[in-house]
Amino acid sequence: MEILKFDGGRSPQKRTRLVTMIAGAFLVAAVGSTFAANISINTNNSLEYAQGVTQATACNPGILIVPANRFVNTAGAGTFQLETITVTDTASVTTGTNAGFGKCSDQTFRLRAFGNTGNALTLSAGSTPTYCDVKLSNPAWNTGTSVVDATLLSGCTASLTKLSKGFAVAFTTPSLVAADIFKITIESF
Repeated sequence: MEILKFDGGRSPQKRTRLVTMIAGAFLVAAVGSTFAANISINTNNSLEYAQGVTQATACNPGILIVPANRFVNTAGAGTFQLETITVTDTASVTTGTNAGFGKCSDQTFRLRAFGNTGNALTLSAGSTPTYCDVKLSNPAWNTGTSVVDATLLSGCTASLTKLSKGFAVAFTTPSLVAADIFKITIESF
């Protein structure tokens, strides 16, 4: 006959179950709560699609087209809109006087974006809203500045940045929703 019990009166299995239940309650409370008051994503910076497509043209063996977009927030909603199309030589091409875009002297490149229906989408608010033409100089490769010498032709409301391996067309007032774009093309003539 036992007169005094010094183990608390609970079996080891009951104590383990109680500790497991308390630990589980704390775990659910910790995982189920969010500690963020204000979330800011990609503030005032472009976001690249990172899915460039290599195209071949008659004057250049490899061209990489990389679109970039920006998130435009509106009350109750927001969208990603096409902001820039960057056209460069691929990494395997060394741009120079007779290589890459340097071989495209006096060529015009036409940029277009298409939706899933096959119709050209509106790129800019200019007089040629469904395309932007970029004219390469003769010679296209400027050895003094080490950039591709190009000019944005009238009709496209955008700005052109000359790069060491190509050019970038930034739309002045981006309005084309990125989700509506199914392909971007480049034509040379």
